[in-house]
Amino acid sequence: METSKRTLLKSVTWQGVGVFTMTILSYPHTGSVVAAITLAVSSCSLGFVTFFLHERLWNHVSWGMTHPSERTKALD
Repeated sequence: METSKRTLLKSVTWQGVGVFTMTILSYPHTGSVVAAITLAVSSCSLGFVTFFLHERLWNHVSWGMTHPSERTKALD
């Protein structure tokens, strides 16, 4: 399980990439850098919150996870 701070940092860096790509994608459609950035920031703000919550929820799902003792056995 990861800490909330780690999840927060992953969310921030991921959304930074999202703002950049959304700005590039929306500029041809809006014709305005300001409108493209506004659209990107609003979209990525919602994405930030949902990604953070998604990650925190998945930390409580044990499916597909292995415990340290199981990883050691697999290496033997």
